[in-house]
Amino acid sequence: MKMNGAAITGWYLNQAGAVMNQTRRLNMALNKEDYQDFIDSGKGFLSELTSSIKREGITIWDIDRYRELLGEPLRYSGEDEEEFGKRVAASLNRCPASVNPSLWRQALLNHMHGLYRVSDRVYQIRGYDLANLTIVEVTGGIVVIDCTTACETAAAAIDLYRNYKKKEGGGDDGDACRTDGGPVKAIILTHTHVDHYGGIQGVINVDQGRQDSTPPVIIAPENFVEEAALENAVVGDAMARRSTYQYGTFLSVKSDGTGKIDAGLGKDIQMGGTVSFAMPTHTVTVNPAPTVPVTEKCEESIPKTPLFDRQEYSLFGVRFEFLLCPNTEAPAEMVIWLPDDKVLVAAEIATHTLHNLLTPRGAEVRDARLWWKALDRMITLYGTRMKYICATHHWPTLDQNRCVPFLEQQRDSYKFLHDQTVHLINRGYTMLEIAACFDEPEFLPDLLKDSWHNRGYYGTISHDVRAIYQKYIGWYDMNPSNLNPLPPKQAAERYVKCMGGEDQVWVLLKHAVSEEDYRWAAELGKHLVFANPSEENRRLLAAVYEKLGEACEAGTWRNMYLVGAEELKKGGPLVSMNGSTANQSILQAMDKELFYDFAAGRLNGQKAGKCRRVFAITQEDSTEYVRVEHGVLNYHDKEAEGAVPFTISRETFADILLGVLTADEAIDNGKITVSNTIGEQEAVLSFFDLFDCAPPNFNIVQPKVQKH
Repeated sequence: MKMNGAAITGWYLNQAGAVMNQTRRLNMALNKEDYQDFIDSGKGFLSELTSSIKREGITIWDIDRYRELLGEPLRYSGEDEEEFGKRVAASLNRCPASVNPSLWRQALLNHMHGLYRVSDRVYQIRGYDLANLTIVEVTGGIVVIDCTTACETAAAAIDLYRNYKKKEGGGDDGDACRTDGGPVKAIILTHTHVDHYGGIQGVINVDQGRQDSTPPVIIAPENFVEEAALENAVVGDAMARRSTYQYGTFLSVKSDGTGKIDAGLGKDIQMGGTVSFAMPTHTVTVNPAPTVPVTEKCEESIPKTPLFDRQEYSLFGVRFEFLLCPNTEAPAEMVIWLPDDKVLVAAEIATHTLHNLLTPRGAEVRDARLWWKALDRMITLYGTRMKYICATHHWPTLDQNRCVPFLEQQRDSYKFLHDQTVHLINRGYTMLEIAACFDEPEFLPDLLKDSWHNRGYYGTISHDVRAIYQKYIGWYDMNPSNLNPLPPKQAAERYVKCMGGEDQVWVLLKHAVSEEDYRWAAELGKHLVFANPSEENRRLLAAVYEKLGEACEAGTWRNMYLVGAEELKKGGPLVSMNGSTANQSILQAMDKELFYDFAAGRLNGQKAGKCRRVFAITQEDSTEYVRVEHGVLNYHDKEAEGAVPFTISRETFADILLGVLTADEAIDNGKITVSNTIGEQEAVLSFFDLFDCAPPNFNIVQPKVQKH
């Protein structure tokens, strides 16, 4: 028999309690008395924000919302390590029954927010967005490495540093560099993910009005602009919607531990801030011209002799070496070696978690082979010299004797996953079978089981080995039954029918839960909901997802299960979205070809299939001839007869594609210049009507309701 909503809640509570047996077994191998990460994460603490970060009065970041759940940050202050260990143990023992103890530990570590000194001239601001903002003091000012996701969080990070420097400097004596660190002289972007460049305008604008400031140099790895645009714009709508699952964007933090805990790679990601972009002024390339100045305004800033895969610069009196690591954690990425400080800024290639080889939000598969090779290259180049490793996420490694072992273990983790996945592929194992092999504890080497920084808090072994399989051999497993499977709803209806109907599926699902077979329970519940998304069916599956979420060591997996559960209970998306990872700043940065490729991806092929027309579109100082025919959009610079001419700025075109503005409004307010003839105006309006600009509010855990 089915149960009503109240009965389902009661049934779920009866199943609740300690984390499931499988999770307890996995956590037994971990060294609970290893507190070194807590010491490293607290060392060098200088200051912290005392208020939330806002945009136009709306809070976009509030680290204090975790304080009731996690307590005060466990910062090490040089006390007796044994006494500090007791404090850490007490916090670890407070882990709620609804949280994986290993994830709880990571959540405590990511709770250590504030301004920290890494070395004499290197500082990090951690815990005010998903990524860190790193500052290097140079002659006459500072160099900023990565800019967080939003302008507001980036500006707050710079302000935190400057307020500390003012306090340290002892007042205003006319020397700005002594009193607040000086202006931003350069910005370095390590890679193409938005949590590292989205706040760049906040860093640039923080110096507006300063007498001692000039526009900063912006340095990025080769192919940065193209790759950032491709990843964040082409499928930006879907990526934005999927990101709400990965990061648990709209989940609540609950004092009993049943809500959001951590993102794994950092505490959380800002929500609602201003995401921006800026074009690099200088690009680090494999074979650079050896005499191109970094900036004409600083004669010291001249590249030294170019190397095979790296470049050396002197930036305002401080040496920087950039090691290119493309197609690792991002398509365009580089790490930074500071030889004068013996600090390796490892970008996002070496962090305190097993990373994603295929991010759940969606992107191209990353190359595990190039990833481990990049780590090996760091060891070869810098291993005997480095004293500190700090990445663009998490806390640093502050002991020379632990730096190389840390990189070696990270390297060998990705290499083991890569090599053994390839080994099993060649033995005929499918994607899911390979993931099952890695689930067996005896299959894994000790470094994957015992090293905290190799645990799956952000990526997971299961997810990563399937990504490696996908990269080499694709999604198809060669079983003909998987060539042309039924879509989810049609398959679900047939499964439920052949199992004896909904009542019988309920019986089977409850039995699976009683056996702690939650994965099978989720499979049954998925078919139940896709066959009939009634409230009772949705709540039943939601209870299973909550149970699976409790067990997850990965913050990302926990978030995805819990968001799925909340959306099942609500019956749709938690919040109606009106955004995308594609935004005005990234569309402005695209070249013409990429921009029209982006536009073509928003074309509704069914509408366009009936259109046969050419448009002469003038943007800024060039005209392209855009042909809509056969349901596709093609573009050329060769003149075409019969083209309907109109003039539009890139900004206006982008606003229409993003749904911010309609073509009617643009014509009325003069943002589209078109002939006064009614026929040509109607043609232009019909052209823009071919594009779909709806926000990404599609269903994920229940059947789609919108038409394509």
